[in-house]
Amino acid sequence: MIVLKDSCESDNTRAFDKAIDSKSHAHRVKYAGAIQLLGVAQPFKPSVEEEDIFNHMHVHDLQDCVQYMLLKKDGCHYGPGRVSGSSKIDNSYVQLLNKKIVCIKKIIHKETTNDCWIVANRVRVTPSKYCPLVVVRYDPSLCCQQVVSSIDEDVSVYEVSQISTVCVNMPFANGHFLSAMPNIFNMF
Repeated sequence: MIVLKDSCESDNTRAFDKAIDSKSHAHRVKYAGAIQLLGVAQPFKPSVEEEDIFNHMHVHDLQDCVQYMLLKKDGCHYGPGRVSGSSKIDNSYVQLLNKKIVCIKKIIHKETTNDCWIVANRVRVTPSKYCPLVVVRYDPSLCCQQVVSSIDEDVSVYEVSQISTVCVNMPFANGHFLSAMPNIFNMF
């Protein structure tokens, strides 16, 4: 890099040098307790619906809130899904502690209080026809494969601590399937 910098001094060379410098990536991770917020923080511009939800949660000052593209919790990455066609990863579908499945739209961090939330749409699912009947009768949320019946248009806000696990997203021509990971179904 030193030889390149000396022989090809330009704005592009300096930008490239900064991009590969290991120290330059350190500012792209923000810690909120055990949660890592990844990427460059963007200003949070809430919709009217989101402002109303935050007001009901008694979070009134949203001026110090920023938005991130990814978060890492318990060793797993979560994010609002494919932003561009080049992304091959979609970790936007998650199962919450209460067994609901949601699709993450935004990751919000309030810098003054270090609170983290996800803005998400509720995903309505039914057990796959391949799920054993004994499991469906015991607890339908334990089926290893769920079929998406609908996704709510309204958004809700959840604390990041409510995320249980990421779901594998499998859209096929014959249906949209989700499966919670890691394999919590070994008990059957």
